Formats: sequence, C-alpha cells, structure tokens
Amino acid sequence: MRQTRPPVASAGLPTQYSLARTLLVSLAMSLAVAVGALMLMYPAVTALAVALAAVSWALTAVIVRVRLRRRPVTRVLMVRVPFTDIHVEV
Repeated sequence: MRQTRPPVASAGLPTQYSLARTLLVSLAMSLAVAVGALMLMYPAVTALAVALAAVSWALTAVIVRVRLRRRPVTRVLMVRVPFTDIHVEV
C-alpha cells in the first residue's frame, strides 16, 4: 500500500506557481501599456506591425496544417510555460 507524506504546514509564502503567474500577468500588462502608447504615437507603424503579425500567424497555421496532412501525428509540438499549467499543443 502506498503511503503519503503528512501535509507540511504552510506559512502563507508564495509558491513558484503563484510567482510565475504574477510575473506573467505583470509582463502582459507592461506589454499592453507599451503597445497602447505606440498605438497613440505611431498608428501607421502599429497597423503595419499588427498586419505582419497576422500574416505570420496565418502562414504558421498553413505550414503546420500542410505538415499534419502529409504525415498524421498526434502531437507535433508542445510548448509549456514553466511553473504553470499553461501549455500549447499543435
């Protein structure tokens, strides 16, 4: 029979998961502020960057779809964010 260890008392300190989540949220907010400022100062450059990003995502999706059709694989790529439950499977 498998024995489990008794629970360890916690002092309420942040875990690696909560620290990583807080860091990701703060980075996302900083990026949102920077993008917002760029949108106000340089709307044409921002529109060009958004268009290039959309083309890049679409091209990536097409390439991945073509590769999956040629050689059916259950999972081609898996990206995990350390210390979180966030992962992307293609």
